[in-house]
Amino acid sequence: METQREVGEYFRSLELALNEQEKKGIPKGDPTYSRIYTQLARDLGHIGIARDELLEAAKVCGHLRTFERLEHLMKKQGHLLSHKQNKLPVLFIGLAQQTTKLAQKSRIFA
Repeated sequence: METQREVGEYFRSLELALNEQEKKGIPKGDPTYSRIYTQLARDLGHIGIARDELLEAAKVCGHLRTFERLEHLMKKQGHLLSHKQNKLPVLFIGLAQQTTKLAQKSRIFA
């Protein structure tokens, strides 16, 4: 029970830290949020909660929304755009291959 109370205190502190960062205008995806996450994981690690148990700990303590908020703030804006940009070279290679095949077929029919 003592551990649950400690974890709850950490998540209440997390909520205050996130509020403060948003008041400062720190944008979503800023490295500040990753540092906050890392510090949370370290602090909770000292009381026996592993990094992969943070979500469950947040649920148990009634702070799931706070943890999800941190995860959301850690994600960079424009991630979808960068993902699509990574697929562009594959698309162009595919088009080039199709163009080559069409050129070969046109030579056969000529």
